[in-house]
Amino acid sequence: MELEETRLLPSTFRELCEFAERGLLLLMGSIATGAWAIMLMRLLSDFHPIFELATHPSLHVFLGLLAVLMAEVLFFMIRRRSTSAGPRWKRRLGFTLVPLIFFGWVTTPWRLLPLRNASTNADSLTVLSWNLLLVNRNHQAVLDLVQREQPDIIALIELSPWMAKELEPLRIEYPFGMWLPAWQGSGIGLLSRVPGSNFRTIYPANTWMPAIEMEIRREEKEKSLSLLAVHTVSPDAGDGSRTTFRDEQLKVLGNWAADRKNAAMIIGDLNVTPWSPPFWRLLEQGRLVDSSWYRGYFPSWPTVLQQAGIPIDHALVNAKIQVLDRRNVYHRSNSDHYPILITIQ
Repeated sequence: MELEETRLLPSTFRELCEFAERGLLLLMGSIATGAWAIMLMRLLSDFHPIFELATHPSLHVFLGLLAVLMAEVLFFMIRRRSTSAGPRWKRRLGFTLVPLIFFGWVTTPWRLLPLRNASTNADSLTVLSWNLLLVNRNHQAVLDLVQREQPDIIALIELSPWMAKELEPLRIEYPFGMWLPAWQGSGIGLLSRVPGSNFRTIYPANTWMPAIEMEIRREEKEKSLSLLAVHTVSPDAGDGSRTTFRDEQLKVLGNWAADRKNAAMIIGDLNVTPWSPPFWRLLEQGRLVDSSWYRGYFPSWPTVLQQAGIPIDHALVNAKIQVLDRRNVYHRSNSDHYPILITIQ
């Protein structure tokens, strides 16, 4: 007696469509369910630091949900007359729409539109910030970038003693500055070619990572500039202590900005994305604006992901600074961060 052959794959076009539909249902359901989980962790991020890590892929989640919603609308239009499939896809639409609206509110994707970049002028200042990566040995890439972009002020994050020695030629063109190299991630340097630049070291939240404050004093006090170059502690997936330290640093940065009566800027690697509640509190507390708003999307880390990365290097300004241009500098180097460049007036 012959055994009946078991069909594992669909044999007709109708069965093929139903098989594909079930696969899409499973895939899109998984994406939407994951989005609900991330949304819940985002809502709980103020209760435990570990949940704050869920805020960083918020834009990626929003874009994924948007793609899922478009596919669901298409399938609903195709299958809406089916007595079983129509209501099923309708429920799917509702299940996807809730987290989509939430992550749209969190990420404000309309602020990624490049609408505000303006032309530079003779009175403008260009500031470059770059996390070099502690183990980076490609000093020539740094010198080449500075030569090409000709910034007025340079913030160097994770500046090692070896890199500081190799970058000594910069002292000629940038005679004003403070170099605080270290064999840890706390190394930092701030260089300027603007006369009247004065520097001092501060330690936000009394952590082991120094920040460098620069004051450019002008005869007209309202035209003076305060700039703080900073590298905050990176968050962790362990007990959350590093995340707590970072949030304390961000709080101090907000107080620093709020105390400034003149033009003020915070620049550097803040180890936080624009969608995190601590970042929102920093902007509100310091009365600051993200220089990237309405100028594009500028993911700075990790470079291996290019445009799919996340923005953790920032330039924040108060109301007395006009941002003329903001961009990433896509430059070959051994760093895992892209340099950011901002032109202000």
